[in-house]
Amino acid sequence: MVLVIKPVFQDLFYPISLLEKISMIEHDSYYKNQFHLTFEERVKTNYDHPLSFDTDLIIEQIKGLLAGRPVGIPILYCN
Repeated sequence: MVLVIKPVFQDLFYPISLLEKISMIEHDSYYKNQFHLTFEERVKTNYDHPLSFDTDLIIEQIKGLLAGRPVGIPILYCN
């Protein structure tokens, strides 16, 4: 099983993940890259909106995990 969760809930599910075969992925790791935007443009982004996430990549990586393949979870850089 793969759970995509917000970091605030990670501690809640962690004990369960030790007992079951569960992979947890932080949803916040999948914000769309915005390095092409200026700082002023980035601060206007609504990071709570679903379109701020790279959903295609999340789905692709979940399918990979379910197939037993390793995936590289993106690292969020905040500059």
